[in-house]
Amino acid sequence: MRIYLLIMCVSCVFSVFSQSPITRKHQSTQQRPKQKTINKTDRTQKAGTPTITVGETFKDEMGVEYKITNITYKTLELAKAPAGLRTVTITSTINFNGVSFCVNSIGNDAFSGCNLLTSVTIPSSVTSIGNCAFYRCSSLTSVTIPSSVTSIGWRAFSDCSSLTSATIPSSVTSIKEYAFCSCRSLTSVTIPSSVTEIGDGAFYSCSSLRSVTIPSSVTSIGNMAFRDCRSLTSVTIPSLVTSIGWGAFKDCSSLTSVTIPSSVTSIGDSAFPSSCRINGEYR
Repeated sequence: MRIYLLIMCVSCVFSVFSQSPITRKHQSTQQRPKQKTINKTDRTQKAGTPTITVGETFKDEMGVEYKITNITYKTLELAKAPAGLRTVTITSTINFNGVSFCVNSIGNDAFSGCNLLTSVTIPSSVTSIGNCAFYRCSSLTSVTIPSSVTSIGWRAFSDCSSLTSATIPSSVTSIKEYAFCSCRSLTSVTIPSSVTEIGDGAFYSCSSLRSVTIPSSVTSIGNMAFRDCRSLTSVTIPSLVTSIGWGAFKDCSSLTSVTIPSSVTSIGDSAFPSSCRINGEYR
């Protein structure tokens, strides 16, 4: 028995030393504990440096919510205002995590339903006003849109029933669909010569609107653009207009006559009230 055990031990020792150096090295490598690589990002996060990402939101002391839109150019959007705001002055810059951002847009539905809002100051840093941005701000009486704004969205000021006047800057090229629809207290509006298109329903049901001067730059007047403007007594259609949409001036019961230039090649159905006298070369 002793001889047998001695033979087995010698065999085991011989088996270990008979393995190739490559095999022994591989086994040794597998047994070593794997170490974690620490990169610069890890060190930054461990040091507590805050990160800022596109789409990230935050609120100011008034509860107004902002959204980061671009890191490189440091821009953000006013995303949502609390419903209880009565007056607001939008600042052109705001700090977040030690970085100064520029407020360059008012987002979709930003002030929608803020029915206590009476006045708003828009800074010259803002270039666009989103869809339904001030929708149903029923206490808003006036608004001055800065000359930096190039785009006013769909229904941006729709149903602002207390809005009496609006000044559209010369930087705007088109008035989008239903932008001022149902602004029933609106008595006057200034459309600049930069505007080339008045969208569908842009001033639909502005029942207090008495007169409007459409600038010579306008080439098209959309469907129902001035429909149900019951106080509208006169309108001048410029010589560059080629199309007037259907129902454009329908139900404008105070409009007795209108002169249509020869440039107009198409007029939609029920564009004018039946009692209105049509003057001009187009018939």
